[in-house]
Amino acid sequence: MNELAVSVIQEYIDECLFEPRSNWCKYEFNVRSYSRWAANEIIERIQNDSERSPVKIISEFIREVDLCSEKTPTNQSQLIFEVAKETAIDIILLFL
Repeated sequence: MNELAVSVIQEYIDECLFEPRSNWCKYEFNVRSYSRWAANEIIERIQNDSERSPVKIISEFIREVDLCSEKTPTNQSQLIFEVAKETAIDIILLFL
């Protein structure tokens, strides 16, 4: 199951989260970069945890970034975690 999950997420990255272009505005460039980081972090977690389902792993990631968002002192850091959460929600919906 985990190989299939990784494949689904990688396809999502390739189709929806392609690399940002150097001519994008800074905000959009950053948002895309944060999204790609989150998606790749989820892939890594799924690859390293064969015991739990991808949905449980992604749910845990969402809880973690929520906690980080609450504790961060800056708007820039909050943006990172908010984008990561949105990306994780998009990904988890691929499995529901």
